[in-house]
Amino acid sequence: MRKLSVSHVRIVYKVDEYLREVRVYMLGARRDIWDHDQPEILERAQELANAITHEQKTAAAQPKPPKRAPKV
Repeated sequence: MRKLSVSHVRIVYKVDEYLREVRVYMLGARRDIWDHDQPEILERAQELANAITHEQKTAAAQPKPPKRAPKV
């Protein structure tokens, strides 16, 4: 995970380069986001990881469309 501090706000996020996504886990006051919200941040990260794994398994189980022959 990464963090970005902007003024008095901290943004906790993770970049998934493969999926080309930025997942934001938490926005909060810089001074206390980790002290008070770390368990919630980690719980959200685990829930998101589980959802992504489920989506990938579902997509892999679906039949793939037939390949087209190249145009000549």
